[in-house]
Amino acid sequence: MSSGDVNNAVGPNDDQGGMFFNQPWGVPGDSDLIQLSGMSMLNAAKLEFDFETVNDTVSFRYVFASEEYPEYACGTFNDAFGFFISGPGISGPYSNGAENIALIPGTTTPVAINTVNLGVAGSFGDASNCNAIDPNWTSYSTYYVDNGDGTTPGVDSTVQYDGFTTVLTAEAILIPCQTYHIKLVVADALDESYDSGVFLEAASFGAAVGIPFAYSVDSINDASCSGSSDGNIYGTVTGGNPPYQFLWSNGGTSEDLTGVGAGTYYVTVTDSAGCTFSDSVAVSEPTITLTLSTSNATCGNADGMASVIASGGSLPYNYLWSDSSSQATDTASGLSAGTYTVTVTDLIGCS
Repeated sequence: MSSGDVNNAVGPNDDQGGMFFNQPWGVPGDSDLIQLSGMSMLNAAKLEFDFETVNDTVSFRYVFASEEYPEYACGTFNDAFGFFISGPGISGPYSNGAENIALIPGTTTPVAINTVNLGVAGSFGDASNCNAIDPNWTSYSTYYVDNGDGTTPGVDSTVQYDGFTTVLTAEAILIPCQTYHIKLVVADALDESYDSGVFLEAASFGAAVGIPFAYSVDSINDASCSGSSDGNIYGTVTGGNPPYQFLWSNGGTSEDLTGVGAGTYYVTVTDSAGCTFSDSVAVSEPTITLTLSTSNATCGNADGMASVIASGGSLPYNYLWSDSSSQATDTASGLSAGTYTVTVTDLIGCS
């Protein structure tokens, strides 16, 4: 993002005015940057959005660059930028109670031209302006990179800006599972000359710590028979912030669900920070499938036959036919014409 035309930010740094007056005129500034810098602002470029995190920290990596380096270090025409985050647990001085998290590592001092530079005042600056922000400003020169004049291969060939910071990390401590708002903004100060920009590292915005929060199934014991209630679900929670609370769709409140019949059960796990995770687990039951075949009786005789092939359940099977002989095999013979039933029961009593 730049207070000017980003197309002109491409290196090498071969034009000392390459980022000078190359933006549309009259673009508004930003109220938070005005408060942060104490100057009027113009040409603000902003990126802002809401996000939710399941962890307690969010961070991203960035570089601040400016064409005002090095001659305007400790000057009064300092462009400004900030990363303003607001939401639960944050109480800062900026709009919506936001805090600026673009800070020099280990301090509460904002990263700016008058805090991160060569460690000496520029030709259009005065050291007192830097001292007014942070008396330790000279020690922050370790975070500054002089981009030279475009004649040193591999050193000043990346961007057109005359100077920039090392790669820095913006970080905020958050409450897990809450929604936050962040605004990234950079703008010109006082006039529209000598632009500044912020480079955000791709894919670096995310949780700095934490483990995904999930309920994983270790094993399932299916119900033994149709209508029985001896199925079990055993699981484990990973991530989040223990202790956990459990609520199953049948009213169960334990990590494991025992003594249930076949069906789909839903569980919601809530950790101590109020984060929730929901999932569904299916308990099935074995079914005994029968295939029947018959041989008809001849007219007036008891010479008919019925046979059954069973599958499923737990072997061996027990057979019970409804004929008068109660034959206990998979085949009943000597049957007169009529309707018969067969009951097949497996080893554990399912039928």
